[in-house]
Amino acid sequence: MAGIVVGVDGSPGSDAALAWAAAEAQRRDVAVTAILAWAPEDCPTAVLEIAYASGGPTVETAARQVLADAVRRSARGYGAVDVRQQPVYRDAVEALLDAAAGADLLVVGRHGKGTLHRLVTGSVSTACVRKALGSVVVVPASTAPPSSVPPRTMPLGTLPADALPADALPADALPAGTAPADAAPAEGGLVLVGVDGSAGSLAALRWAAHAAARRGAATLRLVHAWSPLSLRHGAQHRPAYGRTALASAGRAALDVCREDGLTGAADVLVETRVAAGGAARALLTGSAAARLLVVGAGGRGEVRDLLLGSVSSQCVRDAPCPVAVVREPATRKP
Repeated sequence: MAGIVVGVDGSPGSDAALAWAAAEAQRRDVAVTAILAWAPEDCPTAVLEIAYASGGPTVETAARQVLADAVRRSARGYGAVDVRQQPVYRDAVEALLDAAAGADLLVVGRHGKGTLHRLVTGSVSTACVRKALGSVVVVPASTAPPSSVPPRTMPLGTLPADALPADALPADALPAGTAPADAAPAEGGLVLVGVDGSAGSLAALRWAAHAAARRGAATLRLVHAWSPLSLRHGAQHRPAYGRTALASAGRAALDVCREDGLTGAADVLVETRVAAGGAARALLTGSAAARLLVVGAGGRGEVRDLLLGSVSSQCVRDAPCPVAVVREPATRKP
């Protein structure tokens, strides 16, 4: 099925995922398929609370009600978007992966709730990120927009102690997953992407460029992190112990990534940053000012920096903004 598939379980995390999916579908002019799956050993808490209430309906009826309520709450401001409700009696991971096999994108929430902590990092969302054939976006329960104050900038290669800006999030955000009646996709802002020269990170870069273009005046920021011990780029391994040498090698690697990854991609405003230390720290720090963080499903480096299971997992678990983990087959649209 084409379009966007999103997992729903009635939790704040899945509400936020549904609202994000509806906004993204409006940008792409595609439909959303909202899936609520239940099984005897793993049924969403919201469904059980309704089904087990005195005089409550059957579990199937309760599941349909929870799904319909979630769509009304989270997608009500995106009336032009076709949201297809699909309650299924099936394992949640299997249902989502099968539906997403032919979709443009799979969206899941972080910090869901249920008998087995459904849609929380470590269960459904982790399984989807690891096993999906295409790209997956993981949306935190709190999706407050980043500060409107422009992030502090620095010349390429300048390496302050904190590496990247870390702007605070505003306190007056809407409750997670709640879309106002006149909701519209948030435009502009910052799309952050980690690059290391691998095929996976270049696919993430191209995906991020399209994402930035869909967001109007958004800025695409490329981040490349290097190790203080050594730096890998391409097939060569060059020891580089001085900060100047490391910064120069990092800039060279970033320039190659920009040329290889953005040739023929969407035309957007691009910024570049090199950062000393680990990629996860650089990306998580920068994500405080971002509307979207994009990472590849595989990478390379001393600790395979962008490999799923290290940096990608840390970003999915800890980033304050939605995180796209990109795994792009040749036939799939970004």
